[in-house]
Amino acid sequence: MDALDHALREASPYLNQYGYAAVFVAIFLEGVGIPAPGVTLLVAAAFAAGRGDMALPLVMLTAFGGALLGFNSGYWLGYAGGHGLIHRLPHFNHRHFERLHGLFERWGVAVVVLAPFLDGLRQLNGYAAGLAEMRWRRYAVANLVGVVSWVAVWSLLAFLVSRHAHGLYRALHVGHAAWYAGAGVLAAALVFYLFWRRTRTAARERGHR
Repeated sequence: MDALDHALREASPYLNQYGYAAVFVAIFLEGVGIPAPGVTLLVAAAFAAGRGDMALPLVMLTAFGGALLGFNSGYWLGYAGGHGLIHRLPHFNHRHFERLHGLFERWGVAVVVLAPFLDGLRQLNGYAAGLAEMRWRRYAVANLVGVVSWVAVWSLLAFLVSRHAHGLYRALHVGHAAWYAGAGVLAAALVFYLFWRRTRTAARERGHR
């Protein structure tokens, strides 16, 4: 939680100054392979929406647009210019290049769908898919599914946590009288059930003798 709080505090100035544009730009940059705090800003914006400072539909729409544009830009950059660049790299290995083609031929859809959820792969999957010459329509559909899922999971989860964080803290806060009362009732019920079950089993065994 400390790491999350720190990340959210660092994201707050960008949201305060640039709003939805900060979310769009950060996620777009990640899509084209440039390190940026895309996830952090998305979560921070969803938290802000939970507090009423931003609109959740606009947060989700902004993240969705930035991700789609970024990932597809990365794809076309890899498709159009990746081959020339990779062949100029020192120690270029054709065998690795062929493996990349094979990977996307067999597992390309799964890789692209899961890519937004995984750091590293999120930034590079567009380039890799274009470089492997994955068909764009296939990539676009898989990317659409992945982006929609990614935006929905992160934004809705952060929004719900933000809306109910105070209530959850109060309900689960150790030392709260209601917490101890509830735990005591559950413990008593469990002990009663185990005692009743043991007594019933013993009675059945005596009846069969």
